[in-house]
Amino acid sequence: MTVPQQGIPLSVGQEAMWIAWELEPEQLSHIIPLPFVVRGELDVARLRQAVAAVGEAYPQLRAHVARTDDGPVLHWGQAPDIPVIERSVTAEVTEAVREAWQEPFDLRSGPLARVYVLRGPEYPTLLFVVHHLVFDGASVLIMLDAFRRAYAGEELRPADHREALTAFAHRSRELMDTATGDAHRAYWKRALGSGAPGRVLPPNRDAESRYTMFSADVPADLASQLRERAGELGCSYFTVLLGAYFAVLRRHSGADDLLVSIPFHGRTDPSLHDKMGYFVNPLPIRHRLHATDRYTDVVLGLRSAVKESLGHGELPLPAIMREAGFTGPQARAYTHQSLFQYWHAGQRDDVDVQRFELRSGDTSCVLSLMAMESTAGYTLAVMVREDSGGTHVLWKDPTGSVGLTAVAELAEDYLAILKTVAAGPEAALAPVLGDITGRPTPEPPTDLTIESAGTVSGMAAELAEMTAVWEEVLGIDGITPDDSFFELGGHSLLAEALTIRAGRQFGMEVPIRTLFTYPRLRDFTEQVLAAVVPVPVEETRADPATGLDGNELPASSFQQRIWLIEQSDMTARGNVCLAWRTPGGLEPEALGQALAALVEGHEILRTRFVERDGVLVQQVGEPWRPEIEQLDLRDVERCDDGITAWLTDAAERRFELGSGRLLRVAVADLGAAGQTLLMCVHHQVVDGESIPILLAELERCYAAVREGRSVEPPAVQYREFVAAQQAEQANGAWAADLRYWAEALSGAPAYLDVETSATPQEEGTVAIATVPGLLGRLQPVQAERGVSWFMVAAAALAVVLHRWSGRDDITFEAPIANRGLSQGRLAGVLGPCMNTVILRSTLRPGAVLADVLRQLRSASLDGFEHSRAPFAEVMDHLGAERRDGRSPFADIILNMNTRTSRRARLGGAELTPVVAESLAEHDKQFGLTVTLTEHEGELTGTLAHRGALLTVAEARQLADDLAKVLVDFADDINSPVR
Repeated sequence: MTVPQQGIPLSVGQEAMWIAWELEPEQLSHIIPLPFVVRGELDVARLRQAVAAVGEAYPQLRAHVARTDDGPVLHWGQAPDIPVIERSVTAEVTEAVREAWQEPFDLRSGPLARVYVLRGPEYPTLLFVVHHLVFDGASVLIMLDAFRRAYAGEELRPADHREALTAFAHRSRELMDTATGDAHRAYWKRALGSGAPGRVLPPNRDAESRYTMFSADVPADLASQLRERAGELGCSYFTVLLGAYFAVLRRHSGADDLLVSIPFHGRTDPSLHDKMGYFVNPLPIRHRLHATDRYTDVVLGLRSAVKESLGHGELPLPAIMREAGFTGPQARAYTHQSLFQYWHAGQRDDVDVQRFELRSGDTSCVLSLMAMESTAGYTLAVMVREDSGGTHVLWKDPTGSVGLTAVAELAEDYLAILKTVAAGPEAALAPVLGDITGRPTPEPPTDLTIESAGTVSGMAAELAEMTAVWEEVLGIDGITPDDSFFELGGHSLLAEALTIRAGRQFGMEVPIRTLFTYPRLRDFTEQVLAAVVPVPVEETRADPATGLDGNELPASSFQQRIWLIEQSDMTARGNVCLAWRTPGGLEPEALGQALAALVEGHEILRTRFVERDGVLVQQVGEPWRPEIEQLDLRDVERCDDGITAWLTDAAERRFELGSGRLLRVAVADLGAAGQTLLMCVHHQVVDGESIPILLAELERCYAAVREGRSVEPPAVQYREFVAAQQAEQANGAWAADLRYWAEALSGAPAYLDVETSATPQEEGTVAIATVPGLLGRLQPVQAERGVSWFMVAAAALAVVLHRWSGRDDITFEAPIANRGLSQGRLAGVLGPCMNTVILRSTLRPGAVLADVLRQLRSASLDGFEHSRAPFAEVMDHLGAERRDGRSPFADIILNMNTRTSRRARLGGAELTPVVAESLAEHDKQFGLTVTLTEHEGELTGTLAHRGALLTVAEARQLADDLAKVLVDFADDINSPVR
């Protein structure tokens, strides 16, 4: 990269600041004051030398902005020194400091920093003042450390910052103006939704508007309790503080739709970590609260929103606002109402802003940081500063728009809400204050342009469309607007299918979290219409450059993983066994022709898998007709044994992956008891979500054959899924997922290391003895806690594993359908699209079942939102240790089985799925696989195990323990885990 000799280009954020200054040179919005009370002897001569040394080491502090043909640049060649100004004052120290720092900078001449020594009736004050154009929160500690060393006489070695600053400026412009920022733009469109955000601040009730600063720190004992609650909720201390801020804004403004900005550090490039400059980017967080919310709901909802926004925080704020449709001269009146800043000033051990010691020879003094009254152009800014003195909260209303009365009330209520959260975050939100109820929310100004995706009012037609989607996905008629997804028996796989189907219906991307946050049909529809921006559907087509147009194509990540498991463990099987019972009527010839048409239509059913240089590839072969094995089981007394024998043999008999024939079929004649259609398919060509598709396609082919019609080819082929997955990888779409998993699994155990027998043990499958009506018993828990029965099962399994292993930190896998690629167009593709998310449970002393459920709910939703990156890519990114015959984080699988729920009609034969333990035999390829199946409103399950991890007796005990936790879940919700 060529570094300009005539100056450093301004980043997008810096240029916006420069333009704002040109329009209003006297503004104070971007001036950062750092006032310190001085105790001891301050050597002013040494002070001047230290300031000069810092100015030489960090010349951007002495810079000015110059215009060039290529735009404004930052110059510091032959720049003047940073001035040190001594001043005697008579005013109170806060007023004296304010008067000094509020002197505007001249950005055209510089320098952009100055230092004051203020001597008055109170302690002497040392005041650093720097313009935000070259300075941010992280720069403070860098500058103070350099100043301390220079004051002590250490020589500072000037470094050339031009290359790093230039690269950052170019990167911001690239994200702003080119396709590099497209993924970020798409995220912000979804996150900010459509329609103008409402007023989030209470009205000013004071007689006059004046400059207002109000301090109300968090007591140490309260801060300690809040940190404990943050740990229990699996979130940061900052998120708890932010959640309370959203709650207090709702209480005082009466608004449910809130938009608050938070700063993003912007130093994603490691080369910027020690650089002084302006890298921060304000990020608007939009979140809707409801009267029925608990503080837990608010905090966990914001936890996800903040994590996602930080993952897309590089996109400059002007681009974010433009993508969200917040344009027009008055847009800032709505988008810049409130800023919530959190600055951890204790991140460096050598810089304590409360006890900052300066030494020079035999003299020394200690500096203590006062309130930092800077603002960033927001109507109300709340600055939370963390240092050795505790948590300091400064409420800043520089224009008096909110007023001292309202600010003081906000600060008082904020502490009250924090105390409520500390006492128990399950408490309901504080109610909206009565005196503001019914006050009209101001309409957006006429010159504020909002690009709207739709309107909630008059949504009867859209509600009818959404009702049809719910009824189709859930298989239930007569759903009403007030029905809840959880009360209708919804679970996580159905949630994914529903959000994909809703997205296709309305031409939008619908995050799965939207359904869990707004589980009632009416609320969900409102969110889809009002808070999600339409995204154009881009069809994925085979690209000749990828090699996907021929008969050979790469294996998907999931196929590669299954193949590696079988290669490393010769006892592993990827065989999927299926069975359907019918009173009779299957026609052998019609069934044979239908199977042949099925194979011809779907490339995946005639695909060979071969190795090339250690990598698995797919070769699409010629059509073939599966042979139908005929089983004579007309002796009713032994028919079930005969079916079980065929399924057991099929589960154990290896497929030849290079044959292209990974489907076996049999029909058992049961005499008066009817017939059973049996299938065994390899996991390389189907997953759980493919089974209903396979059955529906067989039904379609069977009908066409009997009616003498040609069979139309399917709309999509599996190769399109492979192409879409490769395109995501090439476009860097997995980067946010990989960052999430690196953080979520940091320090997590990749294997459940427990004592096992030295001799090989028997493997097998045992039933989980659930009780009739179990799903009904769980529904109140689902409705109250906003969870699916899968999340309940995950929490139950976590509890059992904690008890069995004695470990407080455990992980296990959960498969997810992963069919949302290409705007849901691939939802109906036949083939394995499945991915895996890792669920982590950590126990704290005194944890109860509700704590585990809350944690697993959060882990599930976060995992679903970051499930695009394939499991293998995540493992490679983590550098996870691999052991012979075992995969990291794959010792234990929680599998939600819905593949047997689909009925079909082949001519006169109505097929009813068979639920049997023998169908789970193939699940023993992992150490422990818990499979839960919902069938006709009942929940049943099996536990399959490998002898290397469990004995038969241990497996039976685990299955019994899991059944007991599930059955007693509602009654034991507040019982200790240990």
